[in-house]
Amino acid sequence: MPPKPEPCRSVRSADVVNDQIRALWARAGGRLGTEQRREYERLIAEWAAAVRRESAAPAPARRRTPRSTGHSRRAADAAAVRR
Repeated sequence: MPPKPEPCRSVRSADVVNDQIRALWARAGGRLGTEQRREYERLIAEWAAAVRRESAAPAPARRRTPRSTGHSRRAADAAAVRR
């Protein structure tokens, strides 16, 4: 039975870890040896944790801008006509 990967406690972004995964594959020429496979599995676990962390983070607050519907202008125009 393969050993369980250690839990990752990384604070690196998913993009940074993804770059390392790509570099590992490039260095390996498309074929991973035993040690490289272990490193790949560790990086995949770290990447997945980073994706979960980043997707769970609250989105930045959006500034609400009032929508102009013209409703208040029409109401003011109607009131002026009634006078």
